[in-house]
Amino acid sequence: QVADQLGNQRLIIVAEGALQYVPFAALPLSGEGFRVSSFESRGQPKNVASRTPKPETRNSKPLIADHEIINLPSASALAVLRKFNPGQNLELNSIAVLADPVFDKDDSRFTSITQPANLQTAAAGQTERGFDLSDENLKLPRLKATGDEAKEIRLANSSGKFLLKKGFEVNRALLEGRELDAYNIVHIATHGLWDSAHPELSMIVLSRFDQQGNDLKGFLHLNDIYNLKMKKQLVVLSACQSALGQDIKGEGMVALTRGFMYAGAARVIASLWKVEEDATVDLMKDFYQNLLHDKKTVAASLQQAQIAAWRKHPDKAPYSWAAFVLQGEYR
Repeated sequence: QVADQLGNQRLIIVAEGALQYVPFAALPLSGEGFRVSSFESRGQPKNVASRTPKPETRNSKPLIADHEIINLPSASALAVLRKFNPGQNLELNSIAVLADPVFDKDDSRFTSITQPANLQTAAAGQTERGFDLSDENLKLPRLKATGDEAKEIRLANSSGKFLLKKGFEVNRALLEGRELDAYNIVHIATHGLWDSAHPELSMIVLSRFDQQGNDLKGFLHLNDIYNLKMKKQLVVLSACQSALGQDIKGEGMVALTRGFMYAGAARVIASLWKVEEDATVDLMKDFYQNLLHDKKTVAASLQQAQIAAWRKHPDKAPYSWAAFVLQGEYR
């Protein structure tokens, strides 16, 4: 009903309940690819089926094509974010990238460590950045493409300050220490898990071993994130389902994004579903080119990257590009 009044304005979405799981960026624009069947005279519908929208194409013109889209847990959340992040207009020109952690002892980066014989092998095929970690023996596949992702970000930030942490260096000590204080963007590319029954157990996975093969606490849970000091202009969670959580009455969505905002992040980009490696690398390449090289805002940078992905594969469903959402400050 309000489609004709939107123009090309920025849209701030404050959703509730199940609507918090909807990728608004992918919703088709009114009249673009959806047609409602005609009604009988006197305003009475022929039947329920006739009122069902019928998609004419798999990839109609999406809402993101005309609008920047930002998600907030409440209308007042933006004022709170700006109160605690008065430097929201600072230029985003320094970035720390955390990528390619070490998940298992059969990783080729180990030189001489006895391999466990009972580890299960993860499913073959296109690697996704999320798995059911309820089985402690599940072998997590290495995310080699996150190294390519880091290279693309480095190229986009050729004139800015850049820090790359890979492999064994991507651990809890890094996030809990002060080395990242000098960077206003933190990009974390790893596996992610959303626990729908116990949102406080949702996590991102860091290196689970040190170089000597000693066990590390590699699971960074939501409760751990709340205790971080992460006052950043932007945190990017390039992991699966990192925007999901549990809807609690009066609180909204309790998820990893909420944890990073509580820790001090003015903006968080996270995903609504399991994202594929190659598609994520391409999207992040375009996003950081827009943000760091072309100096666009975070919201505009994500919008343009998603538009580029949509135009690159006009015959594909939005699954490959619409997972990532921006929450928090839009300027």
